[in-house]
Amino acid sequence: MTDDSPVLVTGAFGNVGRHTLRALLADAAALDELVSSVAPRAVLHLAAMIPPATYLRPELAAA
Repeated sequence: MTDDSPVLVTGAFGNVGRHTLRALLADAAALDELVSSVAPRAVLHLAAMIPPATYLRPELAAA
């Protein structure tokens, strides 16, 4: 994708979200653009359980 408009990331406190957010924060200009315009081109919702927690609590992961 060549579009350079901002991306909104939710669920950034999990493992996947944390690493994605760090990669996006490497470009501070993109973060400033997102906050000022609040017009993201995409939303990455990464609030989910990942292994091994999903194996230990499959019912919670499915919910």
